[in-house]
Amino acid sequence: MACSNSAVNMYQPASGSDVQTCIDNAASAGGGIVYLKPGSYTVSNLTIKQNVELLGAGIGLTILNDNSTTQPVIKGPSGSRYYFGRVGGFTIKANSSRTSGEAISLVNFNSCVLHDIEFQGNGSGQFGQGILLKSTDQGCYGNTIRHIVVSSQNSGPGTVIAFANGGDYSTNANATSIEDIYVYFNHGTTAVIDALRSALTRVSGGLIESN
Repeated sequence: MACSNSAVNMYQPASGSDVQTCIDNAASAGGGIVYLKPGSYTVSNLTIKQNVELLGAGIGLTILNDNSTTQPVIKGPSGSRYYFGRVGGFTIKANSSRTSGEAISLVNFNSCVLHDIEFQGNGSGQFGQGILLKSTDQGCYGNTIRHIVVSSQNSGPGTVIAFANGGDYSTNANATSIEDIYVYFNHGTTAVIDALRSALTRVSGGLIESN
């Protein structure tokens, strides 16, 4: 099957073109985990849905190859407040022709853990932002961002973590914990965290190396 349900509420896509189908199937079942086993998946504009988690086998094991020059690789649905659970466990590699845009773009999401994610450039291709957290009138609350890595020797994202809401960071960074951000090759990365730290619950750990 293109999207196998190998365990209770566990979905495994056979290829990149099957990932969104697995997300949709999990959402239709009321929630679940979409597990990306080790390998490479060519994807773009994946839309995470309510109570669905997207998990890979780990950084360097599950590779998401960016198939767009403008759209996010992973995004959340627009509209009301959403709860996603966990997203992570993979490397996201930019399209070689990309010069802007986000790798992950989430709007009005709450109680989510973004963890173990590596951003890689591809030649001159790079993301404008690694993670963009945005709120409209709903806000973003109680999220955790943990163990984010920029290790490309080519071009890293311009900003590793960015917040957007007309400059009102207090509503989209509220009670957000950021832990262990590693930028090993600081090529093209001009900012690690673009936010008012007073709006964040915790910022700790990590390593910045310019090479």
